Amino acid sequence: MNILQIHDRTGVREVMLNRPSRRNALTLELLSALSDALSTPDTVRALVLTGAPPAFSAGADLSELTGTAADVEFDDAVERTVRCIRSSPAPVVAAIDGPCIGAALELALACDVTVVGSNAFFEFPPLKLGILYNPAAIQRMHRRLPRATLARLLLAGDRLNASEAVASGVATHFASELSALELAHDIAERMAHFDHTALNSTRRLLRELDAEERDLSAYTETRTTLLNSPLRREKLARRRGSNGTA
Repeated sequence: MNILQIHDRTGVREVMLNRPSRRNALTLELLSALSDALSTPDTVRALVLTGAPPAFSAGADLSELTGTAADVEFDDAVERTVRCIRSSPAPVVAAIDGPCIGAALELALACDVTVVGSNAFFEFPPLKLGILYNPAAIQRMHRRLPRATLARLLLAGDRLNASEAVASGVATHFASELSALELAHDIAERMAHFDHTALNSTRRLLRELDAEERDLSAYTETRTTLLNSPLRREKLARRRGSNGTA
């Protein structure tokens, strides 16, 4: 079974994470395949990113994590994929139903438009695993989301349902009449007919307005210490034993 399914329609490419038995948990292989799929020919004018039911993605596949600082390799892979989404030659519309957890939420936030179905929910598990989440990712989220939303996700460990996700800025559209995938395709097809130069110039301007940077070296050092801690390994082993994903 292909871990990524790609379907090209006229002007629109659908990219589906396809590990349903693992709730589409993210592996290095899957992230690499996704990055490659985002390099589209000129005939593709918009992309839809989704996950095979019953999930968008449950986040990192914990079976690939070591419980040490070597796990920054996974962070690096997520970073590369986020960059590919943000620099995609075509706008990317996420269609989300079911869980969207941890690194999967990073991918969703990198998309230009995020559509949620009634069963969608969003959650960040780093404190449950005893770690500081990737500082570069937190910086991006801080630019993208209201401070109160970050407090709910990162500090309180709240789970946001579909309506809360739209209200808090995590998602842009709630699919009340169509499925998330159907509405995402409707939006992608509309975007595919916009003037390509005008659309991508607007996308680029929005990215540049988001681009404030800060020195993250001290936080990166703290994160490395936490990644190597015995408590983190214990929490990771316990969580891996329960469901194998973040």
